[in-house]
Amino acid sequence: MRAAARAAAPRAPGVAVDLLRRAHELFGPDHPEQDGTLTELCESVLRMGQVAEAVAIAEEVLARPHDPGVDKPLRFGLIDALSIMNRGMELIDQTEAALNASPDMPLTDQAFLLAQSSFGPTFSGDLLGGDPRPVARSRSPSEQTTRR
Repeated sequence: MRAAARAAAPRAPGVAVDLLRRAHELFGPDHPEQDGTLTELCESVLRMGQVAEAVAIAEEVLARPHDPGVDKPLRFGLIDALSIMNRGMELIDQTEAALNASPDMPLTDQAFLLAQSSFGPTFSGDLLGGDPRPVARSRSPSEQTTRR
């Protein structure tokens, strides 16, 4: 079902969502593919514009012990969704959580997250607060060079 959903997602995200919801129901909470299924469901509902549902799925999985392989796509999806919803403070909190959870995150991923988090204060009217440089300066020089 997951493979069929992945194949359908680019052209028919609604079909992918239906398949992934059914797989989620069939697997049960302790199935090893449950976290991957929920991650793909989160991505598909976000693609369909069901942003609030994507946030709920991501938050539910991230709030409990989960497969480490789904952490990055869920966090990035959650940050995208919070940005779309203009939930600035939560966006900043989730960005900080993502950066703290992955100390070896590549610099390109860090840059993406910091750019996304800058939307929070910027869209709330705090134009200077949207500048990510204070966050980067708050890290020690050794943290800035070791985070790749």
